[in-house]
Amino acid sequence: MSSQFGKNNSELNNPLKERIKLLMTAEELEKPYSFATRVGLSKGTFTGIWVEGRTSLQKKTIDKIAEATGADPVWLMTGEREPFKEGQSSQKVEQPREKYVIEAVQIKPKQAKNVDSSDKLAFKTALEPQQPENNQDLRKLLTACYESTEGALYATYRMMDPDDKSEFILKFYKAILAEENINLDIDEDTLLLAIFTIEVALYYSRRVMSPESKTELITDIYKQYDSKPEMKQQTLNEYKEYKRRK
Repeated sequence: MSSQFGKNNSELNNPLKERIKLLMTAEELEKPYSFATRVGLSKGTFTGIWVEGRTSLQKKTIDKIAEATGADPVWLMTGEREPFKEGQSSQKVEQPREKYVIEAVQIKPKQAKNVDSSDKLAFKTALEPQQPENNQDLRKLLTACYESTEGALYATYRMMDPDDKSEFILKFYKAILAEENINLDIDEDTLLLAIFTIEVALYYSRRVMSPESKTELITDIYKQYDSKPEMKQQTLNEYKEYKRRK
C-alpha cells in the first residue's frame, strides 16, 4: 500500500522536486540519491521529496541545500525570486517554458541581421567592448548562442557537462556565422578552451553567470591564451584530462 501511495504521488506535479532538479548535475539526474549525498540529506528526507511527493521542507533542510548548491533559500522554499542571488530578487522563477523552447530552436538570432558579412575580423578584435557596431553585433551573436542553449536546457530540466557544453556553444556559434556568411579569423581550439575555462569553473562552484558576463570573460581569456601559449597548453591538458576521466 505504501509503495503504491509513493508511486502515485511521485507522478504528481511537485514544484519542490522540479526546483531541486535544476540544482542537479546530469549524473545526479540519472542517479538522484547522489545529489542527497552531495548536499548532506538523509535518504529518508530525499525519498520524501523524490518518491513520496513531499512539497515542503524544514528551514534547516532548506538552508543545508542552499549552502551546498549556492541556491537562494527563498527560491528553494517558495519558487519566488531567482534560483541564485544574481538576478532581480522579486522575479518569479517559474516562467513559461514554452517561451524558452521557441527561442531555443531559432538558429538565427535577431542580433545577426545588421552584421556586415563582407568583413573579415579577428575574433579577439571583434569582441572588444568599444569596437564599432559590427563588432558589437558579433559579440551579441555569442551571447545569443548562450541564451538559446541555456534557455533550452532550462526548458527541459537538463544540464550539460562543461566539455560537451563548450563544444556545443562553439559549433552553434560557427553555424550562426556560416548562416550569415561571416568569415572570422579565429583559432577554434583557443576559443573552445576559453569557453571551457568558464564552464568548468561554474560547474564545480555550482554558480551561474549571465550570457553577457560569460561573453566578456571568454573574450578576455581568449586574448590571454592567444598571447600566452604556456597558459593555453596547461588548460588544454586539463581539458584532455577531464574528457579522459568521464
